[in-house]
Amino acid sequence: MKVKDFSMDNNKARYTTTQIMNMFNISVTKNAFYGYEERGLIPKAERVERGKTSVRTWTIEDLPKIGEKLGYLKKPSEPTLVSFFTQKGGTGKTPLAFQFARTLALHNIRVLVIGLDSQETITNILKGSSEADSLPDDLDDLYSDGLHEAYKAQVDLFDTIQDTDLPTLKFIPENAGLAALETDLNHEVDPIKAFEKHFFSKLKESNQFDYIICDCNPSWGRIINSVLNSTDLLISPLKCDASTLTTTKTFFGILNDFEEDLEIDIPKFIIPTLLENNKLSRQVLTYYETNFSALCSKTPLKKTVVIDEAQVLQKSVMEHAPTSPIFGDLINVFEEIEQIISELYEEDIAEEEISAADEKVNQASL
Repeated sequence: MKVKDFSMDNNKARYTTTQIMNMFNISVTKNAFYGYEERGLIPKAERVERGKTSVRTWTIEDLPKIGEKLGYLKKPSEPTLVSFFTQKGGTGKTPLAFQFARTLALHNIRVLVIGLDSQETITNILKGSSEADSLPDDLDDLYSDGLHEAYKAQVDLFDTIQDTDLPTLKFIPENAGLAALETDLNHEVDPIKAFEKHFFSKLKESNQFDYIICDCNPSWGRIINSVLNSTDLLISPLKCDASTLTTTKTFFGILNDFEEDLEIDIPKFIIPTLLENNKLSRQVLTYYETNFSALCSKTPLKKTVVIDEAQVLQKSVMEHAPTSPIFGDLINVFEEIEQIISELYEEDIAEEEISAADEKVNQASL
């Protein structure tokens, strides 16, 4: 695992009581909040002089512990694989995957992001990629090992994992090797199970991550098929426009055929995105809500520059603009996702209990 020192980056980032209470949507009074600090339930603040008064402040490293105690998201009961995928670009898929991942991490939920697009969009967001002024002495420094190198056993899977400024948020970088990995899967005896065998089972069994979030490229292929076969929840952001609407029937038709061929039922969640204040956009939203009522989020996400601004800063909306309307909408969507996952595991437990009861009956009848 590659470790980067973010201490210098964080020296300027300090958060006041008001900022933190807004970020985590904390409803208790300030005095009650300070009570958590006094009892050692959240990290102790550092006093910073501002004029004639001193103000309690916390660093970014403190935020996950505060979020775990007072935030609105909780850890799943077991490691969970969530895949963001839709057969159309420009739907807000990658920004939403990043927002979900970082928001979870700010609640002390251990997150690993795996990008699956050779354009490396989510990788560049997570590592803050910028154009260099000159080439490094060793050109290999421009290339980060990823899934393909781990698949070929050129590097250990866990050595491809990179840090971010949050100790609870890590990622496996995308690189040009994804195209080669797509080809290599053709030679697998069972390519549909390749990602489970080589990556997901190892990551889950390591117990290092509560969530594994895959940001998929918008094209069907060996990689996407293998990811979907293993995913615990498929999240499909759908833009509220005519162009996305025309691809929706094809997308879900292919997905349905895929499930039937493998005899699986992938849990799905649709998030209407980039909703605009015009008739067409609202008609498309109505179509999603009517035709996918059992799968569709109750909170469509409106088109806003706030998410883009936060992404440029490598921040979540909860850090960048916690009083903005879109922040409240994101809370609703993320809580819906959390509820779906919680119900999935409750169903699994119920099925296990029924199976155990049936086994006892069978044993008793022998």
